[in-house]
Amino acid sequence: MKIVVFIMATFVPKQIFTVPMKRPDENEFPLQRRKTVTVNVGGVPMGSDHPVRIQSMANTSTGDIEASMAQCIRIIKAGADYVRFTVPSMNDVDAIAAIRQQLRKQGYPTPIIADVHFSPDIALKVAAYVDKVRINPGNFADIAKFRELLEICRANGTAIRIGVNHGSLSDRIMDEFGDTPEGMAESAMEFLRICREKQFDQVVVSMMELPPGCSGAHDPEFYIKTLREILDSGLPYDSICFKDASGTSNPKKVYDTIWAARKLLGEEAIVWMHTHETAGVGISQYQAAIEAGCDGVCLARSLAQQPEVILLDEPTSGLDPISTGKVEAALQELKKDYTIILVPHSVQQDDGVIFFEFL
Repeated sequence: MKIVVFIMATFVPKQIFTVPMKRPDENEFPLQRRKTVTVNVGGVPMGSDHPVRIQSMANTSTGDIEASMAQCIRIIKAGADYVRFTVPSMNDVDAIAAIRQQLRKQGYPTPIIADVHFSPDIALKVAAYVDKVRINPGNFADIAKFRELLEICRANGTAIRIGVNHGSLSDRIMDEFGDTPEGMAESAMEFLRICREKQFDQVVVSMMELPPGCSGAHDPEFYIKTLREILDSGLPYDSICFKDASGTSNPKKVYDTIWAARKLLGEEAIVWMHTHETAGVGISQYQAAIEAGCDGVCLARSLAQQPEVILLDEPTSGLDPISTGKVEAALQELKKDYTIILVPHSVQQDDGVIFFEFL
């Protein structure tokens, strides 16, 4: 069976960032930093009266404490002021707490930051064990939980980063503003007003949006153009799967893309949709896909239900020898029916079961 897979990712053409790397003339462009509140992140303050801080993020599995600590120490020695880890599950809360504790024992006081993608409950638990917690306001449908988070952070001296992402705004913001810059600003302001109400000022705000004028690589037209090229090439296929690699695509983009694809392919073609519940919009994406004419949605992580070309990230990285042997044996078996391509992503091990997380 041959399945054409479209990756609906937050992708921007490299040429957009191709700019001359020239140090600005300080006399021509004098730097005047705006006065801000000092935010104390684990004893390393940031804000207008302090140096610009450098933060890096580990790409290890947080649950792999040994590998995470080793990479964290390398990041610290390279000069980072802060190190951030993803905390996608409750099990990772215990892991990041252990990482921070062991780093302190080894003489590394560098602040550790938790990046919470999914659940407010994870943020509530991890806030007591780290120096700063990053949350996506799009995931806080229950505002009361954000108020609770502020009190936990206040009690533990934990700072907060409100990280607003294009494509993952809450339903209440989407209904009024849509997926727009105005919506992103209001999403941040909604939570900042609560911080001010609660007199909590240990807050950092970040926003991730496409560069001005960016188009052609993040819209339905791009995907349909690519689909036309694949069809014109004569590549044989049995079905087509649209896959959101980041889990943050606007449901409207999903609808418009699949609607146009259905119109191009006709009613005979089989069209599927798969996403990740990264930003709390997975269900909305699936609903949009079905309404646009999708034949089905894929919720499984089973290898048997994945496309002919499998993309994996260094599948034995960080595993013990016994587990490594099991993975390599499984890959050899898979090579009989699949093409294996290694790409930067993640592999997790839980209670002896290997889970491959696909793009």
